[in-house]
Amino acid sequence: MNFCFVSEVAPYRINEEVIITGGGEAHAFFLARELVKRGHTVKIVTARWKNAPKRESIDGVELIRYGHYAPWFEKSLPATFGNTIRNMVGCFKILETLIRKDQPDFIITPMTFAFPRAFLLAKIHKIPLIAEVHDVYEMPLYLQHYKNDYGWLVYPGALYVWIYNNLPAYADLVETVSPNNIDPLVKEYGVNRERIYVTRNGIDLKKYAYSTEKQQVIVSLGRLVSYKRIDKVIRIFKEVKKRISNVQLLIAGDGPERKKLEALASNGIKFLGFVSEEQKIAILQKAKILISCSEFEGFGMVPIEGLACGAYPVLSAIPAHKEVIGGYGYLFQSIDQAVQRICELLFDERERENLCRIGRKFVESKYTWDNVCNNFLHMINEFNRLQSCTKTENLIL
Repeated sequence: MNFCFVSEVAPYRINEEVIITGGGEAHAFFLARELVKRGHTVKIVTARWKNAPKRESIDGVELIRYGHYAPWFEKSLPATFGNTIRNMVGCFKILETLIRKDQPDFIITPMTFAFPRAFLLAKIHKIPLIAEVHDVYEMPLYLQHYKNDYGWLVYPGALYVWIYNNLPAYADLVETVSPNNIDPLVKEYGVNRERIYVTRNGIDLKKYAYSTEKQQVIVSLGRLVSYKRIDKVIRIFKEVKKRISNVQLLIAGDGPERKKLEALASNGIKFLGFVSEEQKIAILQKAKILISCSEFEGFGMVPIEGLACGAYPVLSAIPAHKEVIGGYGYLFQSIDQAVQRICELLFDERERENLCRIGRKFVESKYTWDNVCNNFLHMINEFNRLQSCTKTENLIL
């Protein structure tokens, strides 16, 4: 089959290193790569990062780029608006040409600014559209947290969130990474439950190799935005350091909260900024503890990556963390609980190592891209079967 992914961002290559900036684009790319391995044709239409070529092929997946991608917090309102319009026109032109030339069997798009463009062209050309949902944002929560990060830019962003939450109801299929998203999609946004399929996320087990070469390191990975609550991570670390003087906290990621968080930092805390996937893996392989205080997630992939590399996850007790990690990490309700458990694990290396080895086996059994691809193709086959039945019924009538 012929698949076309349409996304706002996607991986790109620099000096043979593949740069992946977030979970949504990782999901799309690695799923696309698995589809190519199975003989399917896949192209990704995406906005262009500054250093990325306009066209390239990575592991058999062809990437076609338009315009220029830049995060909101890096631009003024006029620059953001102008860039968005240019990207809309560029995406529309490239996607229209690709559809006419390749006639894809399905268009797959995550819930980003790219969705309305993909939606419109899919409907015009009568191509089945798959909406890829990673998070279901609650508007009050969005306004509360992103106002802290982006100021007045949050208000035009609220229109985007409204579109984000409501358009999946008009897609032919909805692919989501978490069963926690099903009820909100059905009850609050009118998506037909029968159109929703859970494909989950996966991990490249060869890349994310288990390591026993550890240092006294705690690591936090993710965007520096308010709902990630990195300020709480820093508070927890400061308490741990009072008991274990040689421990270090590495904070990998960037975002609008960085300056504020750097002002809270103390001895033993290092901000790494944006890191490549290879750098991320190296950090996880030397860290003993992975910590997340996030207030909400659609599907927390980082804890799985930590377990795979032998970094034990200590996580806020939110639904996404409970679902993803099961009983293979520690879920805390308070700062005191997190501090106590981290100290126990750093003092008792044998227990920490045993828990991590069990966790690695759990990851190997559940979170592979092969499983994700199987789930995705099951969704496609079910859709095609139902379409075939409908055509047959119409012929009979």
